[in-house]
Amino acid sequence: MIYLLLAIGIILTALTGKTVWKEWREGLHHISEAPKTTQSDESSACLEYLQSIEAKLELLAESVKDLKENLGQDLSKAGAQGADFARIWQEVGAAPEVSPPLTINEQIYQAYRQGKGITELAQEFGKGKGEIELILNLRR
Repeated sequence: MIYLLLAIGIILTALTGKTVWKEWREGLHHISEAPKTTQSDESSACLEYLQSIEAKLELLAESVKDLKENLGQDLSKAGAQGADFARIWQEVGAAPEVSPPLTINEQIYQAYRQGKGITELAQEFGKGKGEIELILNLRR
Protein backbone atom coordinates (compact mmCIF):
# COMPACT_ATOMS: atom_id res chain seq x y z
CA MET A 1 0.00 0.00 0.00
CA ILE A 2 2.82 2.36 0.88
CA TYR A 3 4.56 1.61 -2.41
CA LEU A 4 1.37 2.38 -4.31
CA LEU A 5 0.98 5.78 -2.63
CA LEU A 6 4.66 6.53 -3.20
CA ALA A 7 4.35 5.63 -6.89
CA ILE A 8 1.25 7.84 -7.30
CA GLY A 9 3.09 10.72 -5.61
CA ILE A 10 6.06 10.37 -7.94
CA ILE A 11 3.81 10.24 -11.01
CA LEU A 12 1.87 13.34 -9.92
CA THR A 13 5.09 15.19 -9.18
CA ALA A 14 6.49 14.28 -12.59
CA LEU A 15 3.33 15.39 -14.40
CA THR A 16 2.84 18.69 -12.59
CA GLY A 17 6.42 19.52 -11.64
CA LYS A 18 7.27 21.29 -14.88
CA THR A 19 4.29 23.65 -14.77
CA VAL A 20 4.68 24.32 -11.04
CA TRP A 21 8.36 25.12 -11.52
CA LYS A 22 7.54 27.48 -14.40
CA GLU A 23 4.81 29.29 -12.42
CA TRP A 24 7.08 29.56 -9.41
CA ARG A 25 9.87 31.13 -11.45
CA GLU A 26 7.42 33.56 -13.10
CA GLY A 27 6.09 34.49 -9.68
CA LEU A 28 9.60 35.29 -8.48
CA HIS A 29 10.18 37.30 -11.63
CA HIS A 30 7.03 39.34 -10.98
CA ILE A 31 8.10 39.97 -7.42
CA SER A 32 11.48 41.27 -8.51
CA GLU A 33 9.78 43.60 -11.00
CA ALA A 34 7.47 45.08 -8.33
CA PRO A 35 8.16 48.73 -7.63
CA LYS A 36 10.05 49.17 -4.42
CA THR A 37 8.87 51.84 -2.05
CA THR A 38 11.48 53.84 -0.34
CA GLN A 39 11.39 55.10 3.17
CA SER A 40 11.02 58.66 1.93
CA ASP A 41 7.86 57.70 -0.02
CA GLU A 42 6.36 56.12 3.08
CA SER A 43 7.28 59.06 5.30
CA SER A 44 5.85 61.57 2.83
CA ALA A 45 2.60 59.59 2.70
CA CYS A 46 2.46 59.60 6.51
CA LEU A 47 3.17 63.32 6.57
CA GLU A 48 0.33 64.01 4.10
CA TYR A 49 -2.03 61.89 6.19
CA LEU A 50 -1.07 63.74 9.38
CA GLN A 51 -1.57 67.09 7.68
CA SER A 52 -5.05 66.07 6.51
CA ILE A 53 -5.93 64.99 10.05
CA GLU A 54 -4.68 68.29 11.47
CA ALA A 55 -6.81 70.21 8.96
CA LYS A 56 -9.88 68.18 9.94
CA LEU A 57 -9.18 68.82 13.63
CA GLU A 58 -8.93 72.55 13.01
CA LEU A 59 -12.30 72.50 11.22
CA LEU A 60 -13.81 70.54 14.07
CA ALA A 61 -12.43 72.97 16.67
CA GLU A 62 -13.88 75.91 14.74
CA SER A 63 -17.27 74.20 14.54
CA VAL A 64 -17.31 73.56 18.29
CA LYS A 65 -16.34 77.17 18.96
CA ASP A 66 -19.16 78.42 16.70
CA LEU A 67 -21.67 76.13 18.40
CA LYS A 68 -20.66 77.40 21.84
CA GLU A 69 -21.00 81.00 20.71
CA ASN A 70 -24.42 80.36 19.13
CA LEU A 71 -25.63 78.53 22.21
CA GLY A 72 -24.46 81.37 24.47
CA GLN A 73 -26.21 83.97 22.29
CA ASP A 74 -29.43 81.96 22.24
CA LEU A 75 -29.36 81.58 26.03
CA SER A 76 -28.76 85.30 26.58
CA LYS A 77 -31.73 86.11 24.31
CA ALA A 78 -33.98 83.69 26.16
CA GLY A 79 -33.56 85.49 29.49
CA ALA A 80 -34.89 83.61 32.53
CA GLN A 81 -35.79 80.57 30.51
CA GLY A 82 -32.27 80.46 29.17
CA ALA A 83 -30.85 80.60 32.69
CA ASP A 84 -33.07 77.67 33.68
CA PHE A 85 -31.93 75.79 30.61
CA ALA A 86 -28.28 76.50 31.42
CA ARG A 87 -28.76 75.31 35.00
CA ILE A 88 -30.53 72.14 33.88
CA TRP A 89 -27.87 71.54 31.23
CA GLN A 90 -25.13 71.78 33.86
CA GLU A 91 -27.00 69.43 36.19
CA VAL A 92 -27.46 66.88 33.45
CA GLY A 93 -23.81 67.15 32.49
CA ALA A 94 -22.73 66.64 36.11
CA ALA A 95 -25.25 63.87 36.83
CA PRO A 96 -23.74 60.51 37.76
CA GLU A 97 -24.00 57.70 35.27
CA VAL A 98 -27.00 55.45 35.58
CA SER A 99 -26.18 51.92 36.67
CA PRO A 100 -27.34 49.10 34.42
CA PRO A 101 -30.64 47.40 35.30
CA LEU A 102 -30.49 44.45 37.67
CA THR A 103 -30.63 40.94 36.28
CA ILE A 104 -33.45 38.64 37.35
CA ASN A 105 -31.10 36.76 39.66
CA GLU A 106 -30.03 40.02 41.32
CA GLN A 107 -33.68 41.08 41.67
CA ILE A 108 -34.51 37.73 43.29
CA TYR A 109 -31.61 38.02 45.73
CA GLN A 110 -32.51 41.62 46.58
CA ALA A 111 -36.16 40.70 47.21
CA TYR A 112 -35.05 37.78 49.41
CA ARG A 113 -32.85 40.11 51.46
CA GLN A 114 -35.87 42.39 51.92
CA GLY A 115 -37.70 39.51 53.61
CA LYS A 116 -39.79 37.85 50.91
CA GLY A 117 -40.20 34.11 51.13
CA ILE A 118 -39.27 31.55 48.53
CA THR A 119 -42.91 30.90 47.64
CA GLU A 120 -43.55 34.62 47.13
CA LEU A 121 -40.46 34.96 44.98
CA ALA A 122 -41.44 31.96 42.86
CA GLN A 123 -44.87 33.46 42.20
CA GLU A 124 -43.56 36.97 41.59
CA PHE A 125 -40.87 35.92 39.12
CA GLY A 126 -42.74 33.00 37.56
CA LYS A 127 -40.16 30.39 38.49
CA GLY A 128 -40.28 27.18 40.50
CA LYS A 129 -39.36 27.05 44.18
CA GLY A 130 -36.40 24.80 43.43
CA GLU A 131 -35.04 27.27 40.88
CA ILE A 132 -35.39 30.15 43.35
CA GLU A 133 -33.59 28.11 46.01
CA LEU A 134 -30.84 27.26 43.53
CA ILE A 135 -30.39 30.92 42.57
CA LEU A 136 -30.21 31.95 46.25
CA ASN A 137 -27.78 29.13 47.13
CA LEU A 138 -25.49 30.00 44.22
CA ARG A 139 -25.35 33.60 45.39
CA ARG A 140 -24.27 32.71 48.96
